[in-house]
Amino acid sequence: MLGGAGVMLLALGLLKWISMVMTGPERLAVVDPVLQAPTGWVYALGGALEVVAGTGLLAGRRFSWRAWLVFLLGCGFSGYHAVAGMRGVATSCPCLGALPRWLPVSWEVQESLARGLALWLMIVGGWSVRWNPGGRGLFGGGVSER
Repeated sequence: MLGGAGVMLLALGLLKWISMVMTGPERLAVVDPVLQAPTGWVYALGGALEVVAGTGLLAGRRFSWRAWLVFLLGCGFSGYHAVAGMRGVATSCPCLGALPRWLPVSWEVQESLARGLALWLMIVGGWSVRWNPGGRGLFGGGVSER
């Protein structure tokens, strides 16, 4: 499951960069309502973070490190969507830039998928940390390999 999260993060990071190139400069100058930074910076830094995290998940050897990374990224994505929901932001998630305009699904479906994906990352990461074979786990327990 952690490898699947790595592939997904790598793909999202690359899509974010492609979208940044395809988005007009006026859209890149718009301030993100949650992070309060220009959208161009959000695309560039978010895409870089996702590419680095995805590569780390695919190339990393330590299971516990990879599980924590997925859990923390899921928490970050969930936090972003929670703040956007509390602020009543009525725009699609900026995580894919201009690409949502070309997708054949409504904004509500896209937003639900993004929130579900963030929750999935959090659950997969937390579950993997908790049941780390031979590790201490999230709450000090863990399942041994014996």
